[in-house]
Amino acid sequence: MEEYLSPTETARRLGATVKALKVYERLGLVRPMRTAAGWRLYGPAQIVRLHEVLALKGLGLSLAQIGSALAGRTTDLDHTLATQETALRDRRREIDRVLVHVRRVRARLAAGDVLSTTELIAAARETTAPPPSWQERMMGYYHRHLGETELARLRPGGPDLWLGLIAELKTLVAEDIAPDATAAQDFLRRWIVASDAVSGGDPQINRHAHAAWTEAVQEHSGDAPLPIGQAEMDYIAKLGAARSSPGEPEPS
Repeated sequence: MEEYLSPTETARRLGATVKALKVYERLGLVRPMRTAAGWRLYGPAQIVRLHEVLALKGLGLSLAQIGSALAGRTTDLDHTLATQETALRDRRREIDRVLVHVRRVRARLAAGDVLSTTELIAAARETTAPPPSWQERMMGYYHRHLGETELARLRPGGPDLWLGLIAELKTLVAEDIAPDATAAQDFLRRWIVASDAVSGGDPQINRHAHAAWTEAVQEHSGDAPLPIGQAEMDYIAKLGAARSSPGEPEPS
């Protein structure tokens, strides 16, 4: 007998989240069944498709690339896998380094040595890898959406500038300032200037960077908080829609 699962149960069994399932559905990666009352159900075909999506995501593909791969279009798959291979090799080297230190400490303990407080602190520091920062996490998304040539052209700029702009953006969102208000549109102009400084004014890089942030916010798991969330992304989109000067580039 075929089993049909609710979104909550499907997410639990696959190690995903209900939010992620909704994103996959919105992008057309999976199409759940519907009951007569409109409730979503996931049967065998949908579970198989979700396994495919999660497997490709585990290889480092973006959701857009996964959509292309499942539709038979894999033009950039080799580049993506090469990037993922490099990241995995770097991670393996770090793990090997930590393992060497762990084995050295265990050997000393087995020999009856007593570690001093200073040595214990050093051992803890050497064997505990810090969680990735949001900047490190974002580089993974940039590698998914930008080619090597585009990545080489990026000029991130000073963190103080972006932290100030992001703080201002959050204030506009929190105070529910109308997107067509003077203060909001003035902020948008400065946001565009800062974005163009990063991309060199290349509209394609701006679009790809925006796609990277969009996916990062959608998939954000919360263990390395991003500086902006969905509310801020939605507000930036509203600012662009309300912009009165048609000749300006799209914000990234």
